[in-house]
Amino acid sequence: MIVLLPIFLLGALLNYPAFKVTGQISKKFVNRGDFRGSLQLATGLLVFLLFYSISGILAFALYGKWMLMLTVLLSYPSGLFSLKYAVRFYRLKSNWKFIKIFTRDAEGISELSKLREEIIEELEKGKATYVENQSKDSNSL
Repeated sequence: MIVLLPIFLLGALLNYPAFKVTGQISKKFVNRGDFRGSLQLATGLLVFLLFYSISGILAFALYGKWMLMLTVLLSYPSGLFSLKYAVRFYRLKSNWKFIKIFTRDAEGISELSKLREEIIEELEKGKATYVENQSKDSNSL
């Protein structure tokens, strides 16, 4: 994961500001949750186009046409990669927390496993009783 960190940083640098601006605009103008997604899509199209244009112009002004081409070609894919990288990072972080808890408190985890099995048994008994009662009710009709 460390090897891919520069690509993540590039994607975050080029896409995170536009992502945050899009979210802030939708929160400011829409109170209902069912309209928020539509507004985020519409504003995201405009905001990302604006941010990509600004980053391309800056890259051209500072470094020339080759950097402009690289910026334009890498902005969107690096943003997608950055998003997936962040999701994987947080998933890995939560897995490490679970492993840490599991190794530190093995007795507590085994107790939770026993309780889980007891709950599953109770649910299975309830399910069997329900199915039995349903079949009796349908036979009596």
